[in-house]
Order: sequence, then C-alpha cells, then structure tokens
Amino acid sequence: MTTRYLRVDRFLEPGELIASATPLAVKTILGSCIAVCLWDPVAKVGGVNHYLLPHPCRPEDSGNRFGVMAIPALLEEITALGGVPSRLVASVIGGGCPMGALHSAFVGRQNRDLAIEVLRRLRLRVIREDTGGHHGRKVLFNTGSGNLIIRQVRGMHERLAAAE
Repeated sequence: MTTRYLRVDRFLEPGELIASATPLAVKTILGSCIAVCLWDPVAKVGGVNHYLLPHPCRPEDSGNRFGVMAIPALLEEITALGGVPSRLVASVIGGGCPMGALHSAFVGRQNRDLAIEVLRRLRLRVIREDTGGHHGRKVLFNTGSGNLIIRQVRGMHERLAAAE
C-alpha cells in the first residue's frame, strides 16, 4: 500500500487568513471553527480564513478570529490581488462538534450560520459546504486552482481525553 503525501506551503492557524495570486497549498485543521475559501476561477486568485467565533464577545475585541470581520477581510485581500467579487465562488468548512460538548455544537452552528449570512450579504456564491457533525476536519486548499480537499478527523475527543 502506498501513501500519497500532498505538498503544503502554509499551515493556517486559528485567527489567520491568507490570500494569494500565486498558487499556495494551505492546510488548516478545524473543529467548531470555520474556514471560508474564496476563489476567482478567471484570475486564479484565492484565499482562506480560519475563524473561531462568529462575533467578538467584547466591544474592544477585533481581528480575524471573528467571522464577522474575517470574511470581509478575506474578500478585501482577494480583490486587492485582482479577484472580482462577482466571479468568486465560496466554500464553507467546519462548524463541527468534535468534543461532544453542547457548547461546541452551539458555537459550531453559530459559526456556520454567520458564514452563510455574510456570504449572502456580500453576494458571494457558495458552491460547497461541509459543516456540522461530531468530527473535526483537515482542509487543504490550493489558492491557484481552487482545489479543495477535506478529510474528516474522527476520534479527536478520545485522543484529547487520553492525552490529559
């Protein structure tokens, strides 16, 4: 049996985003967080974010850790690189409940709902959604081709409990 290894140019941490006019393979791992991938198939410009919560908890909180800020920021970065909003296609990934906790399920659902709401408001077309469930996800997104690979991560709760 052979194992195929995929090249990764950048690992995206929670609260980060990346947009690029040159092809990059960007990897991230999600639980209740959400990743929104945007891609312009004509300009071959794409990007992805990884946000933790839909909205800031306090007025002084800001940044790409919050979907309400991370999605427009990603759109702004992509348009600055030549992407045209009317051509962009979006994918929404994550929002699961891998820890088996009610709080995690609630946050995951809120994160997913916020992504769909903001993308609709920005008139961006969602072509793929892989959200919810009781598992995490590994995501590999290519900013140049728009290619998106999503793999489920099962057993996160059991591995974390064993590690403690």
